[in-house]
Amino acid sequence: MPLYRKLRGTLAERGKHLYDVANYLDYKPMSISLRMTGKTSWRMDEAYRVMDFLNLPRERVFDYFPPNGRAGP
Repeated sequence: MPLYRKLRGTLAERGKHLYDVANYLDYKPMSISLRMTGKTSWRMDEAYRVMDFLNLPRERVFDYFPPNGRAGP
């Protein structure tokens, strides 16, 4: 199962790519790739900014950024 599955699905549904997230955060695409593969952790401020980018409610941040990138048990 890929990490950050719900986030990936929402990006796809909205026609957004990891490059768009990188551009919004003013990061290099590799930085986002490292986070999406679990090689680097997302900081909470980054997660909130991605939630804003996708116009998602911040109180659902852990739905999209679960611990270790995986939702559920």
